[in-house]
Amino acid sequence: MINKTKVYYGEEGCIHTCQDHFLKEIRCEKCGAPARITMTVSEQIPEQHERDKIIYATDLYHKDDRMWIHDICSVAIYFCPQCLHASVEWNQF
Repeated sequence: MINKTKVYYGEEGCIHTCQDHFLKEIRCEKCGAPARITMTVSEQIPEQHERDKIIYATDLYHKDDRMWIHDICSVAIYFCPQCLHASVEWNQF
């Protein structure tokens, strides 16, 4: 299988998204303080000849009747410097 996932650190990852840019800071889900972006994991759009050889997050689990990611995705991980809680924002193509 081919891995078409890339990791970007810090603010560089804000633009590596499937939709609107990720914010540099969000509100911490736990304590409400500003949480800063630390990294973004972004699945890349494959070349036509690679499409049958790639595994994505959408392929990880059998979907059954539950909601699951239906397309390639980008995930931004934020850490709060106040309480060290990790918050996540994500979107899909």
